[in-house]
Amino acid sequence: MKLLLCTMIAILLTGVTALAQDAPATRPTTAPAAEATDPKAEKLAMIEKIQQDFDVPAQRDTGLESPNFFMPQVASEAAPATDAVLAYINFVTVFFTILILGLMFFFAWYYRSRSPDQPDPEGVATHSTTLELTWTIIPTCIVLIMFALGFRDFLHQAVPPPNAMRVEVHGRMWSWQFTYPDGTVTEDMHLPVGEPVQFILTSEDVIHSLFVPAFRMKKDVVPGRFNTIWAVPTVEGVFEVYCTEYCGTGHSDMLAKCFVYGEGRFQQALAWIGDIYTDPITGKPRSPEETGRALWSLRGCRGCHSVDGSPLSAPTWKNLFGAQRIFTNGSTATADEEYLRRSILQPHTQIVQGYGATMPSFAGQLDDRDINAIIAYIRSLSESQGQTQQSGLELGPGESQSVPEVEPRGPAAGQNRP
Repeated sequence: MKLLLCTMIAILLTGVTALAQDAPATRPTTAPAAEATDPKAEKLAMIEKIQQDFDVPAQRDTGLESPNFFMPQVASEAAPATDAVLAYINFVTVFFTILILGLMFFFAWYYRSRSPDQPDPEGVATHSTTLELTWTIIPTCIVLIMFALGFRDFLHQAVPPPNAMRVEVHGRMWSWQFTYPDGTVTEDMHLPVGEPVQFILTSEDVIHSLFVPAFRMKKDVVPGRFNTIWAVPTVEGVFEVYCTEYCGTGHSDMLAKCFVYGEGRFQQALAWIGDIYTDPITGKPRSPEETGRALWSLRGCRGCHSVDGSPLSAPTWKNLFGAQRIFTNGSTATADEEYLRRSILQPHTQIVQGYGATMPSFAGQLDDRDINAIIAYIRSLSESQGQTQQSGLELGPGESQSVPEVEPRGPAAGQNRP
């Protein structure tokens, strides 16, 4: 017991000491001008702009602003039925918990051990067919009702109406990408109020799970297959979108917003947000570097390529341009425009030492203007050109930050990071 107590105290003191220490000296303290903008501030500015320009109500589905203390805001056609099933299950759980615990304490007291001079309670416990049938038939009926209610709602959410708008949802470490029928691609979900929307779910790497609490909508996003789910938004506003399947170190950052627009404003908002070459806040054209930064975020590059030198599952973009790259076959190349273009369109041709073959090809997804913008952004992150950059992290066994060099499963098989 003393050994266990001493061990717990030592662990506690170690944790307090670690919290009190300063940040590691290797952590970057400054950032290039191209990455000085705070992504969170940009997101807040975007939300405020959408609310003002498209008359979208403020977010009320989380925290103390939720109209329901126990549940998020109801914002879809299927949400009330889902809440009713949950309320029924909670009522049954609470009722029988109180009943069983109450009887347990009563019998423990009533049939407690007595002194020899006290008589035992009258009556002797015997077999009762009626009692056994009662506690078998009633719980069975209760569980069957739960199944019937849940199965009814499952069928409703699994079979979309024929006129539903199709939105492709692409999950990857660690961001969401939404593609609409007109080809517009966004980081956040944008939907019209009162219209059915079918979501086609697929993953680039590992299992994710799309969850919109206000819609009571949750579905796994699995690599190598397509899942579908649909909903009808009923309330205009801003709502949270989560990934509820642990998918790696950046799982907690895999967040998005769902914007639901009133009648006639959805197409306008989609055209405004989908213009990657125009700053949505100022309305002015973006420079190539700014466009490249927007594509780095929109196309999911940020999940694997850092811009501050920190190690992720792919090489950092900081000081990449002009650096010498060392590949798994022993050859080398300078990270110039031609190399970066080839790495984006044909990532499997040259695999950098220390990293696995995990990057998908963006051929057909990015045009020349997009690729030139990404290259311009990478160039802006380089403090000087022609310097030698380490090909990978030299770490000991069990310490590697890179993806193992094995063929991955799923749509990204046979491809690598630039």
